[in-house]
Amino acid sequence: MERYGRASRLKILVFLISFVASACKGERSAPPPAAQSPKSASSAVATPKPPEPAEGAKAQEEKSTEFEIDGDANTYVGPAPLPVEFTMTETNAKGPVKYEWDFGDGSPRATGKDQKHTYDKPGTFVVRVVATDSSGAFDHMNFLLTVLSEAEWKEFAKRVGAAEEEGASETSPAPSPEASSE
Repeated sequence: MERYGRASRLKILVFLISFVASACKGERSAPPPAAQSPKSASSAVATPKPPEPAEGAKAQEEKSTEFEIDGDANTYVGPAPLPVEFTMTETNAKGPVKYEWDFGDGSPRATGKDQKHTYDKPGTFVVRVVATDSSGAFDHMNFLLTVLSEAEWKEFAKRVGAAEEEGASETSPAPSPEASSE
């Protein structure tokens, strides 16, 4: 998926979720209009935006010293077997940080900051990582992954290719009269 930017990956993920959901119902439908972040399973449900904090709260928020983790995966969608690499970063950690991973597929849990895991069977998986620093502060993060069968992957790739071609024709300028006369 390296050839796609983050925004394209989000659109692909939303399309894929719609595709898989409709396949479960035995029908095919268009993707939902708004893209959701693939990073968190809880973000798959649209939630209203919270109100803006007051100026004092905003300044306090910017100077936060809470322990936090963030991470990414090299892919969120693909055919089985799907090898996935997870990378993590932490902010405001006190001392060493311990990570515990649940890959959501019934495999044994793992420990360590960055992980590689292969998903052998199709399905939708919620990956959960919990990090704890030496002071006992902790944070967690979820990843949502979709692993497709070979047939689903081929259908998905066909639909994404058609959608990209359609998008390219909408954004491509019309040929100039000089170009068409040559």
